[in-house]
This record gives sequence, C-alpha cells and structure tokens, in this order.
Amino acid sequence: MKDKGYILIIVLLFFLGVVSGMIVQQHKVIEVNNINKVYKEEIGKRLDEIKKVKMENSSFRVIIGAQTEVMKKAIKEIELRQAEALFFKQKYEAAVSKLSI
Repeated sequence: MKDKGYILIIVLLFFLGVVSGMIVQQHKVIEVNNINKVYKEEIGKRLDEIKKVKMENSSFRVIIGAQTEVMKKAIKEIELRQAEALFFKQKYEAAVSKLSI
C-alpha cells in the first residue's frame, strides 16, 4: 500500500509538472502572439505611410507633367511673339529706309 502511495505521489507530481509546463508554454505563446501583433501593426502603419508617399509622388508627377506642358506652351508663345516682333522690326526698318531715300 505504501508503494502505491509513493507511485500515486510520483504520478501526481509528474502531472503537476506537465500541467505547469503547459501553462508556462501557453504564456510564452501568448507573449509571442502579442509581440507579433505589435509588429504587424507597425508594418501596417509603415505600409500605409509608403502608400501615402507613393500617392504623393504620383500627384507630384502629374503636377510636374502639367507644369511642363504649360511651360512648353509658354515657350512656343514666346517664340511666336519673338517672330512677330522680328517681322514688324524688319517692316519698320524697311519703311524707315524708304523714307530716308
């Protein structure tokens, strides 16, 4: 009977050790899951920031493209005005040369 008591105590201690080990392991798993959640949230925030920067870059490219088109039109307009001014200058010089002769 005494042997059965010792065996029972040993079995109970073994199960107590197994259960306490499982509890400790479960706490470690929960802690790791919490850390993973924090990392996932941080990664999500950074991805959102990256998407925002990409959208800003796209908007910036559109704005630059539009400004480039405006500048090209302005340059063409300036060249046209310069050609007109040169034409009228030549007409003026021709008229002045006729008057002085």
